[in-house]
Amino acid sequence: MRSAYFLALLIETCYGCTHSSDNRIPFSIHPSDKLISIPVCLQDSITANMLFDSGAVNGVFRLDSTFVANHPSLVPNVRPNPEMQGSSWGVFSVPDYRYTISLPVKLGSTAVLYDHLHIYDMKRALGIKWSDGIFNMPENDTVNVWEWNFEHNYLEIHPPDNFKMPEDCYLCPMKSQGYYAYCIRFPLQIQCADGDTLSLSQTCLVDMGIPNDLVIVNPSGEWTFFDKKDSDRIECRKDKFGSFYHVNAIAFDDFIMDSMRLYVADNPYSLPAKYIAGLNFLKRFNLFFDKKHGVLGLQPVKNYKRLDSGTTKRFYFSVRVTGNITWIVTKTGNYEANFFKTAGLQEGDEITGINNVPLKAMTDEDYEKYQKKDTLIYDIIRDGKPLQLVIPVDRTGEQGS
Repeated sequence: MRSAYFLALLIETCYGCTHSSDNRIPFSIHPSDKLISIPVCLQDSITANMLFDSGAVNGVFRLDSTFVANHPSLVPNVRPNPEMQGSSWGVFSVPDYRYTISLPVKLGSTAVLYDHLHIYDMKRALGIKWSDGIFNMPENDTVNVWEWNFEHNYLEIHPPDNFKMPEDCYLCPMKSQGYYAYCIRFPLQIQCADGDTLSLSQTCLVDMGIPNDLVIVNPSGEWTFFDKKDSDRIECRKDKFGSFYHVNAIAFDDFIMDSMRLYVADNPYSLPAKYIAGLNFLKRFNLFFDKKHGVLGLQPVKNYKRLDSGTTKRFYFSVRVTGNITWIVTKTGNYEANFFKTAGLQEGDEITGINNVPLKAMTDEDYEKYQKKDTLIYDIIRDGKPLQLVIPVDRTGEQGS
């Protein structure tokens, strides 16, 4: 599987800097991170394997510092403005060298222009090891329509004056909000597993840089609605937002989406929208970004296949990590099969160790080993007093994706 993927990347790399007769640039979706990988040509001869992210800062073009070290001609001969760079979903912030220059790049045979270049340690900031950089569509590109075709996995850039949206497109007005370029509104009816329904109609950030379906950001009234449904809540080991609910949905009043995963972000995020539409939601359509007319076209695809989001498990409890490397329990799942709650774990408990190993001394391997045991012993502090909880483990409620 891995060798086949890198062979595909090699083919794309050879394709990237040559003229394409129909200007369709093939892209792939990385098998582990579930993000778009596409070749971008720099200085007419250097191919960068880039991560595309419509939810990134408007018009951003960033290169990883290791990639630039291997191609020193990419460093502009101007003084950079250093900043700190990270991600809403990342752990680290790292120095980011920002150059205010005109940066021409090629996608297939189409040249596009960026007005900034950023160079930073992207692999550390985002934890993504396979990409040479990350980019969004140019901020002031009102001369092209960008078609992201998920029917056949290619990008095609069209001149807008000669382009017409396909007749079966849903058309959404599209506008910038703050640093984010692509925000839309559309009607969405949600039906939960217990039969409850909810209408969603607030602003949604179009974010092809996360693999999720639809995310509800905390705080919002919709977030509170789902926060009460602990018995239906499922926690993912791999997804950035952790918990999700299986729901059915109808968008645009007649487009049916069965078995959609609606994510609820427990941590507050400073975003210009209450909802985020991720790649698993967006790849149900071919997307047409028309900045000149402020419209996003969504054309339903016939062969939709959701991205596998990895192993999942039931939501047992969530925590906040302290500076002293302990866990403060912020929430416990309120359902009968939650063996942590049955054993007495409470919100506000401070967990200091598991099976007599302090959290600050615990490795990832230790933690994974404990997850397979039939009995766990949690050292906690409650109301200033130390005590131990013996927790019999029953994971029959866990499930695969």
